[in-house]
Amino acid sequence: MRLMIACPKIGDPVSVAADFDRERLVMLPSVNTMARPCSLCGERHAWRMTDAWIENEQRLPMIDAA
Repeated sequence: MRLMIACPKIGDPVSVAADFDRERLVMLPSVNTMARPCSLCGERHAWRMTDAWIENEQRLPMIDAA
């Protein structure tokens, strides 16, 4: 499954990582900010783990375990 965020410029979902599952997602700290080039608009977006969700899963609020 792919880890998704919404492109802040366009608003559509975009993948930021492949081969992710919910168990790996909840283990990552939500306070870290990451940046990736966007495949939709070409800009580099900063995002937090709390902005992300697993493709084809209901988007659930993330709880920071740290």
